[in-house]
Amino acid sequence: MKLYVTIEEFLYAKRIENQTQRTLRGYKNTLNLYASWLDKKWSIDEIEQIRVSHLKQYVAYHLRMGHKATYVNGIIKIRELTNFYPRPPRGGRQQKQREKPLLLSNYITLCTK
Repeated sequence: MKLYVTIEEFLYAKRIENQTQRTLRGYKNTLNLYASWLDKKWSIDEIEQIRVSHLKQYVAYHLRMGHKATYVNGIIKIRELTNFYPRPPRGGRQQKQREKPLLLSNYITLCTK
């Protein structure tokens, strides 16, 4: 999926979560700058192409530029985007299916059967 489309979907989800306009602007600016950097440096425009190493290099780039730690910490919000978009397993392997948490209501239902 195109990176800019994923960013827009992510921002829409954050709007639904009732995030403030300031927070939405911060996400939008941070993510669009990252997408632009990925495109210029690595010719990446698909979310599936992004790896953890790209984010690490992006953070290192900002540290070399002399940006403060508070600015760099804001950049780390980018991880939320990659968590937002589920990826298919790499190398054709099946991912382990996580167990769903046992909710109290489900537990009560199981015990009353």
